[in-house]
Amino acid sequence: MPAEEVAAGRPGSETVLAKLSELLFVEAVRRYAEGLPEGRDRLARWFARPPRCAALALLHRDVNRPWNVDDLSRESAYRRSALADHLSV
Repeated sequence: MPAEEVAAGRPGSETVLAKLSELLFVEAVRRYAEGLPEGRDRLARWFARPPRCAALALLHRDVNRPWNVDDLSRESAYRRSALADHLSV
């Protein structure tokens, strides 16, 4: 499907591809966390939550941007309060 999106060049293709990459990242972190031995998965499980993965993907996409919770919330499509709750430790 990603190759079809690129080839078609339809309106919204960039957004679709961005969301697909975020979903793939979330799934990769989930599988990694699930494969860790007992007791070694605390940090990985923290990152495995979808809102955290979405925020992390955005941070990695533009590391020089001065991100804040409002920006991350808007661009990840999570409510600000929900995202803030997920990002707090």
